[in-house]
Amino acid sequence: MGASLDVACLVLGVLVMIPQYRSIFSRGARARARIHREISYRQVLGARVGQIVASEFQGDPKVAVIPHVVRDSAVLDGFMSAMSGTGTVELLEPDLDAYVRELMQAEDITAEQEEMWLKDAKLFAMDSNVLSVKLMNDLLHQVESNTDVLVLFSALPLDFMELDILSQAERPRIILASGQDLLDDEKIVDGVESGLFHGVVKLNHNPEGWRDDMPVHSDVAEAFAKRYVWVTREN
Repeated sequence: MGASLDVACLVLGVLVMIPQYRSIFSRGARARARIHREISYRQVLGARVGQIVASEFQGDPKVAVIPHVVRDSAVLDGFMSAMSGTGTVELLEPDLDAYVRELMQAEDITAEQEEMWLKDAKLFAMDSNVLSVKLMNDLLHQVESNTDVLVLFSALPLDFMELDILSQAERPRIILASGQDLLDDEKIVDGVESGLFHGVVKLNHNPEGWRDDMPVHSDVAEAFAKRYVWVTREN
C-alpha cells in the first residue's frame, strides 16, 4: 500500500510540474526568437546601408567604415554582403582600451579603483556606442584622401564639429548609420541640408516596427522601413 501511494504521489508531482516546465520552455523559445529577430534587424540595417552605398556611389567606390564600438558582426555581415563586388571597403577598428584609458587620464583614479573604473567605463562605451573625438580623429586620419564614402556605424560624438575631417575641403561623403545617433533632430537636419552628411539612419518610432510577434520581412528595404528611416536632403 505504501509503495502504491509513493508511486501515485510521484505521478501526481510529475503532472503538476509539466505545465511549469512547458511555461519555462515556452519562455526560453520566445526569448531565443526575440534574440534571432533583433540580430536579423541588425543585419538588415547593415544590408540596407550597403545597398544605398552600392546604388548611389557606382563605379568602384572606396569606402571606409567605423563599426560599432564592440564590432556588431550582424551589421557588418549585412553591409559586406550588400557591398560584395562593389568597390573596396576598409574597416577602421576602434581601440576600446585606448578609448577608456584616455578617459581615465582625466580622472584622479587610485590603483585600487582602476580595475572597477576601467570595467564600468568599458561597459558605458559599449552601451553608448560613442567614441571620443580624439579616438575618432585617430581613426579618421587613416582615411585616404581619395576615399569616396565614410560610413559610421558608431555614434557621432556630441562635439563632432571638432573632428578634423569636417574642416577638410576634400572629404568623403559621410553617412551616419548607427540608427541610434545621439544628436538631436535639428543638428541632423542642419547637417544633411548643408551637405555635411550625405544621409542619416534614424530610428523609426512607429510601434508596428517593434512588435515582437511580427516576422522580419524578407525584402531588405521593407524590413529596414519597419525599424529605421533614411534621412536625406530629399526627405
